[in-house]
Amino acid sequence: PACPNHAHGKRQNAEEATAELQPRIVICEWMAKRHNLTPDWLRCSTLQEYILVGDPLLSGDSDHEAWMVHDGWTVSVMTDVMSKLWCPLDCVETDYFPNTWALSYQRD
Repeated sequence: PACPNHAHGKRQNAEEATAELQPRIVICEWMAKRHNLTPDWLRCSTLQEYILVGDPLLSGDSDHEAWMVHDGWTVSVMTDVMSKLWCPLDCVETDYFPNTWALSYQRD
């Protein structure tokens, strides 16, 4: 196979994966609409940080809570990472509001 490390992977939802793998960090790029994974991550006791990359304004209405600050967590904008990100909507001339965001949420 082209990706031998993934040859024996298995399909899991976020709750199953975090329960089995007990990650310290999760990175999610462009979370699918209507699939807010953050509640499952927040229940994972080993998780110390998760990073969301995407456009919070293009998320579905029910997904906006994925981008909110949760009790017990601190959020920071990853401006150094954001300067390297790009999506087609970033072609719009604006210096004050990028479309592609990178936010780090760290457990307090």
